[in-house]
Amino acid sequence: YPTGAGETRSLTPPEFAVTSAQWTPDGRRIVMSAREPGRDARVYAMDAAGGTPRAILPEGYRLGLGSGAISADGKRILARGPGGLHYVCSIDSGNPNPNPVAIPGLSPDDTVYGWGRDGTSVFVRHGTATALPARIIRKDLATGREEKWRDLLPADAAGLNAVQVIRVTPDEKAYAYSYFRSLSNLYIASGIR
Repeated sequence: YPTGAGETRSLTPPEFAVTSAQWTPDGRRIVMSAREPGRDARVYAMDAAGGTPRAILPEGYRLGLGSGAISADGKRILARGPGGLHYVCSIDSGNPNPNPVAIPGLSPDDTVYGWGRDGTSVFVRHGTATALPARIIRKDLATGREEKWRDLLPADAAGLNAVQVIRVTPDEKAYAYSYFRSLSNLYIASGIR
């Protein structure tokens, strides 16, 4: 959809079932998790002008969670692969990239939210979304060193069950998150006299 004058156009071929997509920072490409008929999900890249998406990862991989899956230089992505493990992959290193690199020290229960502004670290949450407060750490990809970035918890934590989606701006000056709250329960009792 154009933001000014222009016409709406479809960028992906109709046979692709797209589950998530992001623009590269330069706006020239789109990286997406998608599925072709009869195939498992994988990650594709496509020129913003259109054309056929090009597979950049083997089947079984999907684009990383959050809006920060693509690095600021537009050359690498965060992906989730077989066994729920987290990977760093090049966008341009083959068709598809046969050697995504696993991020050491992470488990399938961990969540990677995006790149740090330095391009060498990522924001990670260890464990499940129900662990409170939500401790976000910065993990250096080269050294594996971890340091606390923020503990996220709303001011009113009554009924809070989980801090879920977390977004950090590229300059790391702002962040946003959503959470799930349950303030009531309904019980059915029978046989009470």
